[in-house]
Amino acid sequence: MAPDLSHPGKGAEFAPSLAKHEGGPLTSVDRVVDILQSRGMTQQATAFLLDVLSNNLPEEGHLQTKPLEKNHLNAPQVADATLGNEMFSHYDRARVAQLCE
Repeated sequence: MAPDLSHPGKGAEFAPSLAKHEGGPLTSVDRVVDILQSRGMTQQATAFLLDVLSNNLPEEGHLQTKPLEKNHLNAPQVADATLGNEMFSHYDRARVAQLCE
């Protein structure tokens, strides 16, 4: 049964399965994040990124920076928790440090 994508929240729930498909991603992580953020769904975008970036790969550094940037402004406790739990290690440290000034 196909998910009901007429509701943005349902799409946000379904997106990780597309991004983490065992045969390779069926969607662009960047595109999903852009769509969620354009709808003001920062919490869902963050949850999506935390899920799909759980392997903490160097090539995902630009994606790791996104939730830190967005949450620094809107939910600093989330950014602090992400950094404090050392969930990411390949984010743009200079960019995040600049935001903290």
